[in-house]
Amino acid sequence: MIRSETIFLIVAGTLFALLLLSENVGNLSTEETILTSKIGLNAISIANSFIEKVSSNSLYFDEYTLTNAVQPRTARPSDSTMLLTNLSSVLGPEGGEYSMRDFDDVDDFNDFDDTVGVADVGLFHVRCTVQFYDPSADAATAARTWYKIFTVTVTDTVPGSTVHHFLIQGEQAAIHKSVILSYYNFL
Repeated sequence: MIRSETIFLIVAGTLFALLLLSENVGNLSTEETILTSKIGLNAISIANSFIEKVSSNSLYFDEYTLTNAVQPRTARPSDSTMLLTNLSSVLGPEGGEYSMRDFDDVDDFNDFDDTVGVADVGLFHVRCTVQFYDPSADAATAARTWYKIFTVTVTDTVPGSTVHHFLIQGEQAAIHKSVILSYYNFL
């Protein structure tokens, strides 16, 4: 009888150990899901902050529009204050604009790279691009237009790092958000 009780205790102990192991794996999976969600939500918040910055009225559409009124071409070319050819042909910061607080127009964000730290989460890499946009082709274009498309991409680590926490199907995930900006002068 002692032998059967010993076998019973060994089997019960083994089952209990398997139950504990299963519970710990489940808890670890839940914690990983919570961390991934937290990272993803913070990445979306960072992207939204950049979209709000360029969509606000605090930035001009183009460097030229800082000091010049812009009106579309009228029947008489002499009435036109500005044509498309007056818009900046090179998108990016002008001389003396080295950081976001120096930016005064939307295209200053072109090729902007930054690292943003979030407490209890970590570092995020932010990359912005600005291109002219052709609404009839629904695509970016090299030609100057009254439209610009601003795109922000947020990943959970800085370039060159091999540690990624925000993964989808084992691959590093990135948040891509875009907004189309236009210039209109309503008379």
